[in-house]
Amino acid sequence: MPASGADSIWIAASERIDGVLPPPRLVNTPTRREAMAFLADQLADLVARDRTVLAGFDFAFGYPGGFARMLHGAGADWRAVWSELALRIRDGDDNSNNRFAVATALNEQISGKAFPFWGCPPQAAGPLLSTRKPAGFANDGRDGLAELRLCDRAAGGPHPVWKLAYPGCVGSQTLMGIAHLHALRQHPWLNNAGARLAVRNRPAPLQRPASQDWRVLLAEIYPSIFDHAAVAHPVKDARQVQAVVEQPAASTTMAG
Repeated sequence: MPASGADSIWIAASERIDGVLPPPRLVNTPTRREAMAFLADQLADLVARDRTVLAGFDFAFGYPGGFARMLHGAGADWRAVWSELALRIRDGDDNSNNRFAVATALNEQISGKAFPFWGCPPQAAGPLLSTRKPAGFANDGRDGLAELRLCDRAAGGPHPVWKLAYPGCVGSQTLMGIAHLHALRQHPWLNNAGARLAVRNRPAPLQRPASQDWRVLLAEIYPSIFDHAAVAHPVKDARQVQAVVEQPAASTTMAG
C-alpha cells in the first residue's frame, strides 16, 4: 500500500550553488514508482545543465561473494544480479509486489531449499522460504554464502541482506531497490540527456571512479552511521536523509 510519514520513502535533494550547499529539499513519495519518476526527472534536469550528481540509496547494492556465480556461473558479477532481479521483480503502482515469490524462486535455483533468503509472513512461507533464519551460512564465505557482506561486518550494524522481513531488515528493500535502479540506468530521459549512471558498489573512500564518462554516481549509503540529533523534523527517516546530505558536505569534498 502507498505510505507516507514514518517508515516510508524520503528523499533529500540539494544542489551546490557557488560552492554552497543549501538545506536539502525533503520529498516523501508514497510509492517506489513515484520515487523513481521523481528521481528520473531531477537527474535528467541536473545532467542537462551539466551538473555532476551523487545519488545515495539506503539499501544494499549487492550480496555476499559467490551469489552472482551461483546464479549465472563463473565470471558473473553484480551486473548479472541486477539484470536478474530486474527481470523477476514486479512492483505495482500501489506498492504491491512479488518479492517473496522472487526470493522463493531464487532459493530454489541456488539451493533447492529455504536458503539463503529468509523472513516472510506465515502465508508466504513454504518449503523454499522460511519465516526463520536457516542454517548453512559459511562463517567466512569461502565454501558457501556468508551471512553478512564484508562492509556489513565492518559497519557493525546492518542486518543480513538475505533477511526480508522483521525489524531491521534490508532484504526486501534491496530486492526492490536494485530492480528499480537497474531500470533507472536505462531510463530514456537520462539517456536522452546524455547521462551515464555509474555505480559505486564497493566499500571504499569516496572518490571519483577512474572513468570520466559518467554524470551520475549511484552509491549505497547507511544513514544510521550519521548523527541526526540536530535535525529538526518529526520523522526519523527524514532526519536521517537530511543528515546524510548535510554532514559529508560540511566536512569533506569529493577527490578529483
